[in-house]
Amino acid sequence: MVIAKYRMCLLLSCAALSLSLTLYVSSAVKNVVGVIARYMTALKEFRRGVSMKVAFDRVGVDRNTISRTAAIAELSIAAPEVFRALAPWDEKEETLAHYAHRCKQAMDDTIKAKIKTMKAKGELLPIVSKVTDTVC
Repeated sequence: MVIAKYRMCLLLSCAALSLSLTLYVSSAVKNVVGVIARYMTALKEFRRGVSMKVAFDRVGVDRNTISRTAAIAELSIAAPEVFRALAPWDEKEETLAHYAHRCKQAMDDTIKAKIKTMKAKGELLPIVSKVTDTVC
């Protein structure tokens, strides 16, 4: 009887734990709109005054994942006209990482300066890419 009661309590605890974990698990982003939405969600969490790590944990994404695709969202926010002029992403021909690389290449010095200023003001995530111009 005691063992059955303990087992039931343990099962309920595990169920509650798995339920709370599923709240923070996000699905894989499969397009540019999803990348921008995920970035904006992380930015919204970061603006609430939490660290980037906590913001990324709440969104359910790794820092490197955001970092690798941040150029897409940053270009779309800082220079929407350049972003719209860029050839659209073709999911059959290129990966999101390659499209992010194209977005980085489309940034001139004025756009890079604007992005840096926006990061300093808190209008963009203060992510500094650790990887230098590599294409995945």
